[in-house]
Amino acid sequence: MISSRWLYISLAALLPAACLALLICRYWVNVPFSDEWDLVPIFQFAQAGELRFDYLFSQHNEHRILVPRLLLAALAWLTHGDVRSGMAFTFVLACITSAALAVLLRRTLPDARQWPIWWLLANLLIFSPVQHENWLMGMQMLPIMPVLCLALGLVIAGSTAMIWLKWAACAFLCLLASFSLTNGLVCWLVMLPALWMAGERGRTWLLGLWLALFAAVVAVYFHGYSTPPYHPSLWAAFSHPFAATYYFLTLIGSALSRGTGAPTAAVLGAVLLLGGLGLALYLLKQRTDRALLARVMPWLLLCLYAIASSAMTAAGRFGFGVSQAQDSRYTTVSLYLVLGLLVLAPIAWAHASKSPAAPPMWLRRCVVILAVVCGTIYGISCFRSISSMKSAQLKRLRGMAGIALCDIANTDDSLELLYPRPRDILGRIRFLDALGCLHPGILKKEDVVLTGPADARFGSLESLSQNTDGTWLAKGWAAGDNGSADAVILAAAGAAGHPLPFRVARTGVRVAKSQPRAYGWQAIIAADELPVGEISAWSFDVRSASVHRMP
Repeated sequence: MISSRWLYISLAALLPAACLALLICRYWVNVPFSDEWDLVPIFQFAQAGELRFDYLFSQHNEHRILVPRLLLAALAWLTHGDVRSGMAFTFVLACITSAALAVLLRRTLPDARQWPIWWLLANLLIFSPVQHENWLMGMQMLPIMPVLCLALGLVIAGSTAMIWLKWAACAFLCLLASFSLTNGLVCWLVMLPALWMAGERGRTWLLGLWLALFAAVVAVYFHGYSTPPYHPSLWAAFSHPFAATYYFLTLIGSALSRGTGAPTAAVLGAVLLLGGLGLALYLLKQRTDRALLARVMPWLLLCLYAIASSAMTAAGRFGFGVSQAQDSRYTTVSLYLVLGLLVLAPIAWAHASKSPAAPPMWLRRCVVILAVVCGTIYGISCFRSISSMKSAQLKRLRGMAGIALCDIANTDDSLELLYPRPRDILGRIRFLDALGCLHPGILKKEDVVLTGPADARFGSLESLSQNTDGTWLAKGWAAGDNGSADAVILAAAGAAGHPLPFRVARTGVRVAKSQPRAYGWQAIIAADELPVGEISAWSFDVRSASVHRMP
């Protein structure tokens, strides 16, 4: 009978998911961001009755994201274009992944007093705020889909189902993974050892079918494939092996140390990689122990997937610079190396302790110290990532303000927070607004009334000065109804004396040491764009659509 203590630990294992759900609901914003704008044509084609398979199958950067496109289209149809539905769905996928890993843990650690503890540790990684970019973008189910398919495949491979059914189900999962992200192609190779160990009957001809299907998928995947013109060459990593290795190690180590700097991440990446290699060599030496090999195989394959996927990412993205290796969206893949090592290390240690050549005490102390250091760094990264989630929310709200005011004044500075080429998404903004998918949507001039006395609580226009190149710089600080202002509207006195908006300033910039960056704003105005007359500045809150004049 399970004691109440272990029941409490099992319930505690759910806390990381609950805390992340609260964070997502606290910081999500219903506005497309970055690459999500590139998915709007799906709805444009569907609305016009011109949605074709060749578009759904087309490349997105270096990936073919057929499965996520279909899922996102269905979610958009069900929720009337609410991008938060994609965030919620991504969280659900993470929960299913966690449940699949719980099944694997119960098989690996059959003692009911052990596996809940490791499930708690696993969930601290799976539901980590370090992955904040993926939690706060509706389309970022992409990196979760392949690892979910792999986890489910490993569960199926170790089940008591018929051998042919195991191979068929795993092939289907690999197919889904392949057309969710390029890394999904790795699942075909990684899942193979687990299936090979699942049973001997008929596995030779099943292996032939598996390899033939894999070859067919690769051929279809790369038919008409082209490297995106704005991406670095795949050969850059081979031309600069040391720099590419540094990128690779930084990418792996960022799962624990994102935000602490590339050198720290690279050192941790090297430690994780060497630790994984050492554990793999020791466990594979014990391959005659079939029971031990069956226990550790899923976790070895999970580590292999994380390493192979990180290597693919490094080969394709190395040319962007090592700073990109620390992006939080990559940690969703690399963290599974940490997770696998968490399970493998105690198993290997317990096995080695039973042998005549037991591990020395100094090694035990080194492992404990390393675990404490890694845990501390990871905790710091998590707290910093929560701050990053707040910053991401402010960024999206400022971009949403740019959408709301785009028919009233020039909002390129604000729209650039949502997409690097703001002019490219104006047509898509109007399309979504016509469908009623944007809230508050595009405001009309009569919706934004610039009237009322100046109120110093909402900021100030501190200076308007001319630069050496002839442009004008307006700057100050601003607050809104809920903290920092989402936008600052610059207006000039019209013929009837009423302020007429002409520009929306960039917010969230450092203009004075005495003011937090979140409250600063500035605008660079061309000489021919500066109206004649008194210039006034107005704080704008996008959620309440309220404006307040600043002195």
